[in-house]
Amino acid sequence: MRTAQLFLLGAFAISCTSEGTAIESSPEDPSHSERNAPLVETPKGGCFSASDCDDGDACNGAETCDNEVCTAGTSACDDGIDCTEDLCTDSGGTVSCEFSPNNGRCGPGQTCSRLSGCAQACSVDTCKLAWPQCGCSPGDACVVGSGGARACVGRGDKHMGEPCAESAQCDAGFACHDVDVGYAGACTPYCESDGDCPTSVGTRCVVPFELFAEQGEQIAGIRVCSFSCDPVNDENNRSTPGRVGKCPADTKCDVYTSQANGSAVHHTDCRGTIGTGTAGAGCSTHNDCASEHRCVSGSCRRYCVTQGFECAPGELCQPLSPGTVTFSGVTLGTCQ
Repeated sequence: MRTAQLFLLGAFAISCTSEGTAIESSPEDPSHSERNAPLVETPKGGCFSASDCDDGDACNGAETCDNEVCTAGTSACDDGIDCTEDLCTDSGGTVSCEFSPNNGRCGPGQTCSRLSGCAQACSVDTCKLAWPQCGCSPGDACVVGSGGARACVGRGDKHMGEPCAESAQCDAGFACHDVDVGYAGACTPYCESDGDCPTSVGTRCVVPFELFAEQGEQIAGIRVCSFSCDPVNDENNRSTPGRVGKCPADTKCDVYTSQANGSAVHHTDCRGTIGTGTAGAGCSTHNDCASEHRCVSGSCRRYCVTQGFECAPGELCQPLSPGTVTFSGVTLGTCQ
């Protein structure tokens, strides 16, 4: 048997079989797949431009051709709320959207809001202010703005007594309360009763809410907790980093009397400015007196506890009037 040989002649190939029969083939011979390939290779993704990928549906967004691969578009009607039904209508390329809340997509006891998604069902309009809040999605807080309108906004990270410029800077359940007109606001808990306030000495749900952003605009029907602070040791607390019960900057701790359910209620709070008057100095308001001092009958007097040692020799700690002011068994007074 003779060995087969291959001869290349120009553009033709001639091979000889063992029997000597010549077989001629040309570039057009379909038996040669390499020579039968098209001049331009078909793209692996089937596209050369975005027009090759367009499915004619405006609702699912504009398709693109990236590296010869068709990439799907972004839905034209997506509100980012998982519990809503997003309905898109394409009228000749003009898109209209409709978003319908579906409570079935939320957990037990929750309802779907078009604005904020799944949230605990609320018995109040929009959302509940006092903690635990409801009506807003996780990560949001219910706040009140000018005129008393409630809204869900991204919650901040500031807590009791920390300075603020707006309620969105405070954590959920806290308002940026104007502690006194013209002074810095501070995060303060919204409340409906004393049970909503911290279990601290002197704090009560008695303070009408004044919106800091509007400088003294009092919002009817909304209250915040008073600050729990120590008027006897106010200056020491202020200078001690991290001390609980420390008043916001430029305010001082005093004892106040407010009306709650028709009765007089004593409580502490941080208000006003820090005056300069010490023991014996003349005064017309508490703000005229220095920290740890109170205006009594036109004269600044040092705060004290009736069993304490704050008073100078020859002075006695006289209980505050009207009525005895006692917090956790400690009766407050002034040195006279």
